Amino acid sequence: FSLDIIDSATCVVKDVESEGPIANWNRAAATVDQIVPWCLLVAVNGEKHSSNEMTNRIQSVGGWGGKLDLVFERPLLTRHDVLSKDMLQKLKFTRRKRCLKLASADLKEVVAGDRILDLEGAVCLIVEVNGSDEGGGQQMYDKILDGSASELTVLSWEASPQESSSAASTGDP
Repeated sequence: FSLDIIDSATCVVKDVESEGPIANWNRAAATVDQIVPWCLLVAVNGEKHSSNEMTNRIQSVGGWGGKLDLVFERPLLTRHDVLSKDMLQKLKFTRRKRCLKLASADLKEVVAGDRILDLEGAVCLIVEVNGSDEGGGQQMYDKILDGSASELTVLSWEASPQESSSAASTGDP
């Protein structure tokens, strides 16, 4: 599998190969526990660290020859209609290569009675604008700025995942 470091605190699964420890885990796991693209890497060998530190710990076990216990959280995918350009101006995000990371939002003023996202304690990424991720974060950002965005696809994870996590073990027990 490969990982994508979104920022110092956010590292997600980019791809899952058809062979290897993660593929083996997925074949044995229930669908809801499988590790899929956009799963958030939460911990390595029981410890939470920065994105770079977790990827370094994975690499330091000598490929897959050592033992790794990885904890992931699957994202909640939601789609939101953009009701106005004014609504988008209330979202604050940072551009990343493959997505936009939401930093904050004045949700009470976006649409009365329609909370788009609860950002308190959550990690949220806009991964598609108008049903497409073509062009990555920059293209999505441009569509939002020029007012042509009509729908946002958002992935979110709790900051402190509990029971919704998937764990994968590799190496010898």
